[in-house]
Amino acid sequence: MYSVTTVGVGKTHAFSRFGMYRAIEAFGQKHRFEGPVLSISHSRHLLPLLKVENAVVTDANYPEINILNLPFPDESFNLVVSDQVFEHIKGLPSDAFRETMRVLKPGGWALHTTCFLTPYHGPGDYWRFSPEGLRELALNSGGGEVYAGGHGHPLELIVNVLDWRRLHVPAASWHPLQKLAAMNRDSYHTNVWVLVRKPA
Repeated sequence: MYSVTTVGVGKTHAFSRFGMYRAIEAFGQKHRFEGPVLSISHSRHLLPLLKVENAVVTDANYPEINILNLPFPDESFNLVVSDQVFEHIKGLPSDAFRETMRVLKPGGWALHTTCFLTPYHGPGDYWRFSPEGLRELALNSGGGEVYAGGHGHPLELIVNVLDWRRLHVPAASWHPLQKLAAMNRDSYHTNVWVLVRKPA
């Protein structure tokens, strides 16, 4: 059914991250983000969401580089991004957050996404976060402007059981899968994110 109804229809993000990525895209349309960029653990795909183009990007991929001990001088980057990393930190997430803020230049931004109401996907699955929890991590790490949010709804439990989480949502707004993916209820966030600016 999915294949038949998506013939000739472009695809967007995976179902489980559709709402979150759309919110980040909306934020990227209102703010300007520039390089140099630090991408933590294969997170370059977040850059188009923030309209980052032609930036010098440095990769810090685990296990070669650990977010708890980044081998870069203070104030090296204008933007730090990580996607679904914080739940996998073997150590204190507060230490990791402070480390990403350390390598940010004054006025620079960090974007971190992670999960809240999602199935255990270990080994190496240690933490869960609410938007308020991410906001506290950001503020306690020296953040100035902080924007935290989440996305999800109860029907995502069925989506998980049916293993539809990785299905790419059709670009057509009329498609039932896009309507389902766009639903949101604040008490059922599956994915959460925080954008935080280091004071200038």
